[in-house]
Amino acid sequence: MIFRSRLALVAGIGLAMLVACATPQTRQARFLERGKRLLASRDYERAVLEFRNALQVNPRSAEPYFEIGLVRLQQGRHADALSQFQQAVALNSKHAAARMKSAELMAFSEHMKSVEEARQQLTVLSQENPTDSGVLDALAVVEARMGQVDDAMAHLDRSLAQSPGRVASAIALARLKAGRKDIAGAEKVLLDSTVKNPRSANAHLALAQFYLSQNRLSEAEARTRTALEIEPENGPALVALAVLELRANNKGAAERTYARLSALDGKEYKPLHAIYLFREGHFDAALTEFETLANRDREDRAARSRLIAAYLALGKVAEAEKRVSAALEMHPKDSDALFQRAQISLRARRYASAESDLHQVLTQSPDSAHVHFALARVYAATGAHGRQRAELQEALNRNSNFLAARLALADALLAANAGKTALEIIEAAPRAQRGLAPAVASRNWALLATGDRARARQGVDQGLATARAPEFLLQDAILKNLAKDQAGARTSLEEALTTNPGDVRCLRLLTETLHAMNRGAEAEKHLRAAAESHRQSAPVQHLLGEWLLARARYPEARAAFAAGAAADSAYIDAQLGMADTDLRAGNLAGARQTLEAILNAHGEDNRARFLLAGLELRTGNQSGAVAQYRAILAVDSSNVAALNNLAYYSAADNPDTAIKYAQQAAELAPFDASVQDTLGWIYYRKGVFPSAVRHLQTAVGKEATPLRKYHLGMAYLKVGEHRLAQDLISAALREEPGLRTTKD
Repeated sequence: MIFRSRLALVAGIGLAMLVACATPQTRQARFLERGKRLLASRDYERAVLEFRNALQVNPRSAEPYFEIGLVRLQQGRHADALSQFQQAVALNSKHAAARMKSAELMAFSEHMKSVEEARQQLTVLSQENPTDSGVLDALAVVEARMGQVDDAMAHLDRSLAQSPGRVASAIALARLKAGRKDIAGAEKVLLDSTVKNPRSANAHLALAQFYLSQNRLSEAEARTRTALEIEPENGPALVALAVLELRANNKGAAERTYARLSALDGKEYKPLHAIYLFREGHFDAALTEFETLANRDREDRAARSRLIAAYLALGKVAEAEKRVSAALEMHPKDSDALFQRAQISLRARRYASAESDLHQVLTQSPDSAHVHFALARVYAATGAHGRQRAELQEALNRNSNFLAARLALADALLAANAGKTALEIIEAAPRAQRGLAPAVASRNWALLATGDRARARQGVDQGLATARAPEFLLQDAILKNLAKDQAGARTSLEEALTTNPGDVRCLRLLTETLHAMNRGAEAEKHLRAAAESHRQSAPVQHLLGEWLLARARYPEARAAFAAGAAADSAYIDAQLGMADTDLRAGNLAGARQTLEAILNAHGEDNRARFLLAGLELRTGNQSGAVAQYRAILAVDSSNVAALNNLAYYSAADNPDTAIKYAQQAAELAPFDASVQDTLGWIYYRKGVFPSAVRHLQTAVGKEATPLRKYHLGMAYLKVGEHRLAQDLISAALREEPGLRTTKD
């Protein structure tokens, strides 16, 4: 025992000496090496932690910044990557790789000033390293972006002259030639590359991909097989072969090729066979493979994420939750698992839980565009639209190429009547995205919102020329309705509904179109038929309820909303419809019960609170309504309607506080008639009658409701405009006699 103790002591002393002898350079090198291994396995956040550990050893070292930049680049966070590369260059101006990466990223900027700066940097690099073909290739890319195609081709020719076997240069030159419609020239460059590199699988594969782009499938397959003869385990070549086999509808061969791919060493190839099986509908077999891959390495977050996505796609929520819980038991701060749990909570409408997890993820990954996007979905679901827009903007700030976030932000702005801003957001998309159908459709909606029918018409025609998709047909119908062509609108809508009979937007517009054609009975018949054939569609049942509610047919409306709630118990709109119907029908107890049930089940839902505020006003409980508006603002401080209503109903007791809320609403919605009316009435209460008249005139000019006329008439009395006052007050009372007894 004494011997073992002494041995342990000696070992401990030896270990301490080894640690003490480790130089800062050695320690940093170890952190960098571990980080590079994690990056190779795509464990990005843990890789970043190792690189940051290296920085702690030497904060003035450029290499850790460069490595973090490579991580961000692989994550698609280009702005962050550029920042890291630039920091590396600032610390070491001779770091050629960082300078190169920085220039390459700036080359693809939407701002030509950045592209020009990239060209200047690469020009300097090419002068410092005249034989570096990689620099020449990058310079050619920049010049091509700037429209200097001749210069770009000259640099690529120079690159190939000094490195005849450089396949990357040949590919870039062939693309430029193809872009100029010089198909023969492009083919020759790639053929020459295979002659100069007869044993290069990549050279043959590049030619194969060129043939595939020209739909010359037999030649593409021949070159792909040549590449595989040279390198039987060439992953990109096997992927190309699988694509060709699918194009030939040879699914058996494609499956065997995907099986070969999955047997390769690279992690990126392991799940491809399972993904193929899943896409082909072989769900059980695919799931088995996903589970095997996830079980093989419990630390492989990508494998776990694929498995959870498959579970959720197949409705196996319990299995997904079990996997996430197990991961969090092992690593409570696992950001991927937290994000996945948030997504599951979002699907289950557990919004508070989802929000909590997402905020926890943000503490680890504050620059994650996808986390901000998920938070926006939470806020949209709970009616916190101001926060929703803010999070979508944050997502775009972190990744300007995030098209889904851009489209969602445009939609949110359109819902807030900010069509001009929505149009600016869409038109700021990267050039490559602007021609995509979703972006074209979103731009059309923004143009319609801003009243630019001519450009909207061009956009719709552009979309329909590509595909007669329901989105473009709906927009076409809207434009035809605006042009008083109801018959044409009906035709477009009916065509859209043949593709998607349950499209609520098309159904709604069709009923409105038929109603405008004095065919209300036919419109209702369409709605009832849709509701009958889509009994399990809560939105369709809800649409029928809205139609009936607008016609004060309360029992039928409530039955339709109840059918929607029965079809999907978590579809809050149907429950809100039931409460709204009860409220209008005078069943205040029933409305309150439904609204309180919604709030108990789903937490903060601003729509429910708005209805509850209306209910309080119906019962004369103005302070209760004010409490509801305050609760809404606690969740969404920029909610214009809540600010406006809180100001209006606070004016009698506390006009000084009320004016602050009204002014805040006016800053957010300066052209809103309700906001102008509230501001004017508060100034009236405060005795500032000229200001009251100015705002009330604006409100009446935008939308002359009886109450607004009455308010303006009362203000005119105070400034001595008795004739105008009498005319307005008389007109208001003729339209709504009950105003005579109003306390306002």
